[in-house]
Amino acid sequence: MTKNRMIEEFKIALLSMNHLYSRELLQGWVRQFTAMEVIEELIVPVMHEIGIGFEEGEVALSQVYMTSRLCEELVQELLPVAKVEYKKEPRLGIAVIADQHLLGKRIVAATLRGAGYYVHDYGGGLLPEELAQKVMDDRIDILLLSSLMLHSALRIKEVKAELLRMNYSIPIVVGGAPFTFDSLLWQKVGADSMAKTASDALMLVKKWEKEMSMHG
Repeated sequence: MTKNRMIEEFKIALLSMNHLYSRELLQGWVRQFTAMEVIEELIVPVMHEIGIGFEEGEVALSQVYMTSRLCEELVQELLPVAKVEYKKEPRLGIAVIADQHLLGKRIVAATLRGAGYYVHDYGGGLLPEELAQKVMDDRIDILLLSSLMLHSALRIKEVKAELLRMNYSIPIVVGGAPFTFDSLLWQKVGADSMAKTASDALMLVKKWEKEMSMHG
């Protein structure tokens, strides 16, 4: 079975709320691929397609919510908590703005923690000014923001503006379906980088970490 066919079959199972079959599909695929391959090449593309379906009026908000929650559970099962000694710097923060779709954030946070970074996880549903204050209070060095919906992606611009208002300038890395759909959106919202995958996010964190060490 091709990956395109796998993606389509998984999407159908999710949208029909067939939890048992969705889990069975993933259990079969992890025997063929690594857990991260299943997440980044199958789960994430499916959630991307479902997000686009919502923006185009083809998928109900309730379906987006339920499929996202199920995928969060499945990802938690695929990514066991690693016992690692975390780096103290750079201080990383991760969040979802004005949204409760946390799948992408959880995948990125798990990847960064697996690589030895301590991550301040601010969860979802925060308003831009709330997040900016938390970021400054925790002296975050790099902020990662994930979005499934366009409306939450657009509010990242407000986070950037609020941080600048407080004279707190740090790199902002964004990711999620809206940024994949519009390759220039990350620039429009004032971000410094865009990550298509969790692996990209890790690479960008290492890049910013290197730049900070050179200047500081």
